[in-house]
Amino acid sequence: MEKTPAALTLLIAATLMGCTSTEKKTTDSDAKNERKQTCTSNTTNKPIAVAHDIAFTTADTSDPHHKHSVQTGRYSAIKTGPTHEQSSLLDVMITVTIPNSIQTIGETVKYLLKRSGYKMLPKSIQGQNVSQLLSKPLPSVHRKIGPMKLIEALNMLTGPAFVLVDNLEKREIRYRLKSKYHPGVAG
Repeated sequence: MEKTPAALTLLIAATLMGCTSTEKKTTDSDAKNERKQTCTSNTTNKPIAVAHDIAFTTADTSDPHHKHSVQTGRYSAIKTGPTHEQSSLLDVMITVTIPNSIQTIGETVKYLLKRSGYKMLPKSIQGQNVSQLLSKPLPSVHRKIGPMKLIEALNMLTGPAFVLVDNLEKREIRYRLKSKYHPGVAG
């Protein structure tokens, strides 16, 4: 009678954990069968300890996504919620070849932003220095971009003298000349 609770616990654990049993016949004259018990956790796919016919495991709290996942199969789960790129649109990874019809840095910025959900403010609003830069021809080395984050590509196109200003509320970007590059300012 004492083994009944242990057997019931093992049955429940095996159902929840995904345990497998394998039989191995020994070569001795009695031909006894040995059973090997292996269990893995559904959430971590790591082997867990089996002692006295009872499987034990603890929740893996080191995984930050443990609470936010949906079981898709017996041994697999997927993370729920948006990806980082879906939440931070300018952090998406890109690999782009700029078409020959695009000739200027400004046209290239607009081309890169096409499917991002962002737009660039007009050159005339961004100031004379930015307007002059965006009107310059696109360097040949910038025809093939990536793989890199979109924000890195946008910063690369304008170089170190300009800073990208991102308006998250309106999903607009603009460039600003860094203060140390303003005429008459000692750097």
